[in-house]
Amino acid sequence: DILLNQEPYCHNGIPSLTPINYTPFYNPSNTIPRACIYIKSDIAHNFTLIHSFSTPDDVVIAPSTNPTLDISSSYLPPYDTLSKYLQPFEDFLTSLNPTNLIWGLDSNCKHQMWYSPITDSRGRSLVEFLSTHSLTTANEKDGHTFSGPQGESWIDITVTSKNMAHRIHNWLVSEEETHSDHNLITFELVNHNSITNVIRKDSNNTRKYATQVGNWTLFQNQIRQRSKQWLLEVNNATEKIQLDETIS
Repeated sequence: DILLNQEPYCHNGIPSLTPINYTPFYNPSNTIPRACIYIKSDIAHNFTLIHSFSTPDDVVIAPSTNPTLDISSSYLPPYDTLSKYLQPFEDFLTSLNPTNLIWGLDSNCKHQMWYSPITDSRGRSLVEFLSTHSLTTANEKDGHTFSGPQGESWIDITVTSKNMAHRIHNWLVSEEETHSDHNLITFELVNHNSITNVIRKDSNNTRKYATQVGNWTLFQNQIRQRSKQWLLEVNNATEKIQLDETIS
């Protein structure tokens, strides 16, 4: 129902090739937009473009829901000015402090957090940015997201606030043809009320929590302090709910 797009094909500065029955959201300006969000037209009226925090490279929208849900699409050019292009989104984060956020981006950054076999300086800078703002990635270990003349890479990221991490289900890199050197990424956003009934697709990923933003020093200290008691509770757990309560 919602498509987060980066580097859309544009004609006369307007995103073209819009999918049938979808409405584009982008920042209209004299600069060609490099970020866009497409929403099914029958629900598009429920969404509003947040103009004050949208740029040609960043689009931020919010539906008329309570609690609110902020959705963003961003393009980070592959230059040595990452902080410059992150600044508009940082202004959005610090000004509104969104607690429910989904952010899809073509980052042109590489880091093992999103399963890239290579970590570069841009990737480390982006991870520091995410950690500073308590954001995490929803990417699963499901293959490369980009394939071009220079090879394959893992540069397309789905980022969420901690509150939203558990609502992203069945994240995967699709094999569907997109006529782009970027692969299609799909996932399901599960409502709070239906989380207990969701059926997950088979995955080799074992992550249950937003581990990238964890306080691991505190975690290690807590384990040392009560390791014997904790192991006893784990060994005595006979049901899944008991195990979940013990480790959480």
